[in-house]
Amino acid sequence: MSDLLSSLLQMKLFNSVLTGEEENQIKKNYLYPIVLFTLLIVVFSAIIALISKAYTIMVAFLICAVIIFTALDLLRNGTLKLPAILFVVQGYIFLSFSLLFQGSQTILSIMGIVFYLLITGFLFKPKILIIAIAYSVLLIFFLLKEIIPPIIPAPDLPGWYIAWVSPVFVIGLMGLLAYLSYRAINQSLQIAKNANKERYQIENEEKKIKSIVEQSLCSVLITDADGNIEYVNTRFSEWMGYSSEEVLGKNPRMFKSEFTPVEFHEYLWKMIAKGETWVGEFVNRCKDGSLIYLATKIEPLTDEITGNIHYVAFQEDITQRKRLEYELEETTQQLQGQVDKLAQQEKHFQEQELHDRLTDLYHREHLYEILPREFLRTTRAQKHLILLIIDVDHFKSINEKFGHLTGNCVLKTIAKRITDASGPYDIVFRSGGDEFMAIISVNPGETGVTLAEQLRESLTNHPIDCENQSISLNVSMGIAIYPIHGKTVDEILIKAESALARSKESGGNRITMWSLDGEV
Repeated sequence: MSDLLSSLLQMKLFNSVLTGEEENQIKKNYLYPIVLFTLLIVVFSAIIALISKAYTIMVAFLICAVIIFTALDLLRNGTLKLPAILFVVQGYIFLSFSLLFQGSQTILSIMGIVFYLLITGFLFKPKILIIAIAYSVLLIFFLLKEIIPPIIPAPDLPGWYIAWVSPVFVIGLMGLLAYLSYRAINQSLQIAKNANKERYQIENEEKKIKSIVEQSLCSVLITDADGNIEYVNTRFSEWMGYSSEEVLGKNPRMFKSEFTPVEFHEYLWKMIAKGETWVGEFVNRCKDGSLIYLATKIEPLTDEITGNIHYVAFQEDITQRKRLEYELEETTQQLQGQVDKLAQQEKHFQEQELHDRLTDLYHREHLYEILPREFLRTTRAQKHLILLIIDVDHFKSINEKFGHLTGNCVLKTIAKRITDASGPYDIVFRSGGDEFMAIISVNPGETGVTLAEQLRESLTNHPIDCENQSISLNVSMGIAIYPIHGKTVDEILIKAESALARSKESGGNRITMWSLDGEV
């Protein structure tokens, strides 16, 4: 696995060890008893100086006590840097000040300098230690060479204090320092041991995760904040055809195909730059030029050690699924086309069922579906509707004399002449045999007789030429008007048929509109 994955996996170890919390705790445990012991001795020494009326050294001890007490309080609050500085600085100031007292013991002063030098070396970085070493050497040099003569009279302190307390104080501090150093070393070794154990566990965990990632059925790709590739797993190389060496340090745009618009990538980067997870699909181009469809999930990942942002992409090859979806869609479209074609054929068959095959006019049965609708339309338009029934007189004799083919030709010609004479919104039916119907819309006050007469004349005054035969016709007609003669289909139909029957009974070749007496 790459160093990036290693750092991400070891985040817990770095947080616990490399942040320096354990080191600071050791130093605080190391410094706390020294500061406390020093404070007690300094206070005790200030009391002795007060009793001996050595006010100058008493004030020095009190100043040191205040500074040491402040350092002790800061240590109790959990801080280290400031109390360590206060303690070391007050020590060097006191040692420097002691050079001005007559009767100060050189050996004890040198031991004190060494003590504070050791404390400084343990608590501070090498740069501070170098300064402390230089200053300590300078102090020791002044002590030994007596370059600065003592100008303050020796304090009149008890002999037992000078003979025993001061040496015991310095030696005791040195012994305490040695003990604490030993304990600090043991604590450091224990921390190192625990850290190594934790590091070993994390390394094993890293190996497991590496194995899982490398053997994953998904492609895994990691980039930096600028989108440069930092890691790809084996599955990525198998799918895309690129080795990891060929893509590391490059931008994933190198896989972009012409099927992915620029706006797509702009939206993606805006989304993940805000720390949001992006889920979508890519159409990328492999090394061999083929296309691959990838279902992708991209998650931002922040390295808590460095603060750097990385983007992890988990990808699934859905090329086969997409191909099946396209094939299914194409098949669905073809089936839909077949369904539409069948629907058109069914509609055509339905139309054929509604129409007479010979004349292509509506059947009589369709009259009961159309006529109510035409009643409503006529009512809304404030018009009247005429039902005209047309019957060919003695049509049977035409079939007997000229044959059925000629008879069929005559019927088709009659249907065409009726249709041509009708308006664009009029509807013509073949009600059966040689009988036809026409639904005609007229203004109130019109009876349709004039139109019917024109139609009769076009049929009777102009012989029909069929099968090299010229055939003359006579037709009878019956008329009923909606809503004058009735308001239902049956009423209008019965009265129109009654008017037609009266025309035929009257010798035919005439027009009759229904009335109580059956005459026009």
